[in-house]
Amino acid sequence: MNLKTLFLSMTVVCIVSACSSGQPHDATLLNAEQVMVDSPDSAFNIIYPYENEHTFNTADSALYRLLYIEAMHKKGVRIYSDSLIVASERFFKEAADQTNHRNDRRHLVKAYVQHGIVLCNMLRLKESVEKLKRAEEMAKDLDDEALNYDVYDAIGYLNKTANCRGLMLKYYQLAFCSAKKLNNTSRKAHALNQLMRNHGLAGEPDSALLYMKESIDIMPRLSAMQQAELKTSIGGIYLQMGEKGIAKQYLQEALTLFPVDYAAKLMGDIYESEGNMDKACELWFEALNTINNDIQIEAYQKLISYYLDVEQWRALDLSWLLNKLYQNIHIPYQTESIAEQQTAYDNAVAQKQLHKKLTVASVAAFLFLAAILIFFYYHKRKMHAYHQIIAHIEDLQQQVKANEKSKECDGVKEKPANATHTEIGEQTGENNPDSGKMQMIDILLNNETVFRFHQLAAKGKMGTHEDWTELYEVINREMPEFIPSIHRNGMLSDRDTNICILIKLHFIPSEIAILIGASPQIITNSRVRLLNKIFDERGGARDFDQKIRGMK
Repeated sequence: MNLKTLFLSMTVVCIVSACSSGQPHDATLLNAEQVMVDSPDSAFNIIYPYENEHTFNTADSALYRLLYIEAMHKKGVRIYSDSLIVASERFFKEAADQTNHRNDRRHLVKAYVQHGIVLCNMLRLKESVEKLKRAEEMAKDLDDEALNYDVYDAIGYLNKTANCRGLMLKYYQLAFCSAKKLNNTSRKAHALNQLMRNHGLAGEPDSALLYMKESIDIMPRLSAMQQAELKTSIGGIYLQMGEKGIAKQYLQEALTLFPVDYAAKLMGDIYESEGNMDKACELWFEALNTINNDIQIEAYQKLISYYLDVEQWRALDLSWLLNKLYQNIHIPYQTESIAEQQTAYDNAVAQKQLHKKLTVASVAAFLFLAAILIFFYYHKRKMHAYHQIIAHIEDLQQQVKANEKSKECDGVKEKPANATHTEIGEQTGENNPDSGKMQMIDILLNNETVFRFHQLAAKGKMGTHEDWTELYEVINREMPEFIPSIHRNGMLSDRDTNICILIKLHFIPSEIAILIGASPQIITNSRVRLLNKIFDERGGARDFDQKIRGMK
């Protein structure tokens, strides 16, 4: 296969790949995926009954499983089995490898994200890191801010589970930035709530205050549940700052809007400080219903501490439940190990990107060097051709000087400077048989049109129609019999006539090839053919040149 065929084949493959639409999917599922961005509940209501009404092909089945898991996670439901998402991820991995289409790659990233969340729920944190970091790396090439948000939020959740506080805050901050770029109020609220609450839990109310104003500004545009979550976080910040009155107001408003478990736990703490233990215990028991392990642990500890002095049997029951919770949430990996794994992955990606950049830079440098060498070689060839032309002209100048000396020695009388070449020929034709050749040399040296043709050849350019018209005018003016003479045995083509003129003007074959737009071999063959056609003789190209240059 030659290079041209290979290039065309690669071009066709690229075009087909670019025009491919990826895996086709059911319109209802695609609509549910679109709705998922702003309303997970609506998306879930679309896809949940759809499975019983529709028979899915392989592609739609993979998308359905992906959307089902995604909707459940966005609704706050934790899933502890990865069997569904594994099958979906496998399908989209094969599809992305085959088509490399953006839509298939985007679905693969979403599958990695949802699988990473499930693995995090199952406390298989190292595997979760692999999935989520791979999703982060792939998402960078897709230019999809909504996808970036989901990736950052999931990695924030992973680091929150692994107690990697610094990385948790970093990724929730990235999620907030993506939400602002999307101008999505719901996503901004979720990210702000995570940032405020986790700063508050870490005993950093001042840092949490940075996000409080933005939370208050967007609160009127949020759902009751989201407003309750933000009010709970704000109440927790004021409680840490010692502003119990303001904190109680926000927490009561939150519980009125929606039963937030963390708000119940905090209100229980406030009632404890007021001595109302019955109300405090009621709210702490309510807080035990949360899926947040940290809130459960704090509520259990509060209840156990109270019942140790009141009802020890109840305290023992609660202690047993707390120990069982500890066993269930035991993380088999150290926090440093998960953080180091993420850092190692980032370093590996950075090294790969650096290697890619170095490769691109090396290729660019090689191409640049090759271009310089080609230019240098081309320039050297042109300069060589130009020097040949100059040497040719210098030879002709020497011939002129020799002929002038010969005229002086023979006593030829000079014509005044303003006399024409025709008049010179009329007066010297009888005494100097080489006068025609002298006139020809004089034209070569002094005519601007002829010199411009030499320049065109040196630059590798063909003569234009206007250039050839001017040259014909020079020939017809200085040698009016030349063109009719070469046509006496039959009409010549324009190219044949041009070759004859250039040979007459002492252009070398390489110049003629450039000016005519033909190869040197074609010029040689044409000269041999024209020798027979014009002079009815057989011989070589040089024989033709001598014949043409000897014509008047």
